Amino acid sequence: MLFSLLKDIGFIENIVYGKFVGVYFNADKIDDSIEELEVPKDYKEFLFFSVASLITGGDIEFKGINTSYLANSLKILSNFGISYDVFEEERIRLWFSDWPKEPFSNIKDVGASTSVVRLFMLPVLPKLPEEHLPKSINISLKERKKLIQDLNSLGCGLEIPQEDTILVKRPGNFRRNNLYLLNNHEEGNYTRFLGSLLPQEGSTLYNVNALLNYNSSLLEKLSNLGLNFENAS
Repeated sequence: MLFSLLKDIGFIENIVYGKFVGVYFNADKIDDSIEELEVPKDYKEFLFFSVASLITGGDIEFKGINTSYLANSLKILSNFGISYDVFEEERIRLWFSDWPKEPFSNIKDVGASTSVVRLFMLPVLPKLPEEHLPKSINISLKERKKLIQDLNSLGCGLEIPQEDTILVKRPGNFRRNNLYLLNNHEEGNYTRFLGSLLPQEGSTLYNVNALLNYNSSLLEKLSNLGLNFENAS
């Protein structure tokens, strides 16, 4: 149903089930008229779409989100120059204001999958100059090895100087535009998907059903932000 909907509104030219779909980001086609976006009451989705909205121009209002769960996410976002207003229990506005005076120097992985999503979104933010990137991320290298490899292949500049520490050297410059998603890797696929949206020339995601089975409304919501999707067969 989701692919059929996207085809009807022109985001997918052709559908070949069981294969893959290309995901392309074109800054020239951003819909600046989008002023609000409804997301489920899930703070992981809130963080994902807040970052996506900033990539596509910023200043967007979210409805249908339980703001009582957002304290940690808002704290991290504010460290990267993102301002916000909470108007009522389920409505919040975000916009990019200015670079922080004191960049976030270290981030720790507390173990939860939502925290891992939050950690790995930050190094791929395209607007952050190198001096404002987190200097290191403390995580379990054994558990996150594949995700680290994929982020490096996207050009995110992660280095491992010692056990359980990653240095963030630079934002992504995207040496590779093809990325395979994995089954049963929900938080890693979320981050890989975000990274794939950033290159101006677009990226191709393989095994995309692994992500859509986890969250079937991703493409529809991102299309509302002006992202362009095409079948890549």
